[in-house]
Amino acid sequence: MEGDPVRIHLLGTSFTIKTNENPEYVQQLVYKVEKRFEQIRKSMGVTDPLRTAIISSILTVDELQRLQQQSVEAESVTLDLIELIDRTIE
Repeated sequence: MEGDPVRIHLLGTSFTIKTNENPEYVQQLVYKVEKRFEQIRKSMGVTDPLRTAIISSILTVDELQRLQQQSVEAESVTLDLIELIDRTIE
């Protein structure tokens, strides 16, 4: 992958990635991930970095699934409303 190198520090590990994304955007994402890790540590008492990352991944995928389902439902409602409007103005 071409792009700018971005240094990431998470869970006691540092590494560099190359990305085509804006480095500031990537750092914002890293900040959000750090906040999620901190929430997990505080609310669940998890201190092991691997477990923290696994739980965070599961919660993130759950959130994504729920948002995708909401999007599908919103699209369905929107299409129903468009159909109703079309029938009304005919």
